[in-house]
Amino acid sequence: MLSKATKSISVPKRNGSMLSKAAKSISVPGRGGTMRRETQKIASKVTDAADRADKAGQRVSSVASSVRQVSETARDAAKKA
Repeated sequence: MLSKATKSISVPKRNGSMLSKAAKSISVPGRGGTMRRETQKIASKVTDAADRADKAGQRVSSVASSVRQVSETARDAAKKA
């Protein structure tokens, strides 16, 4: 038989209170292709950022080429002098 001490122990209900707050805040994708749309938006933003970086790189490369040409011209002029 069970003693009085064992009968008074209560077991917590499992209604989600065992999950941490972080686990509860994670959203699960629903129906309707929400995840697909979000993925497409992110991919589009990454592509746009890559295009901007490429254009910036081309400008830097163009400036570097001009500086190199001026430097070579100056060096050639110094040799002739």
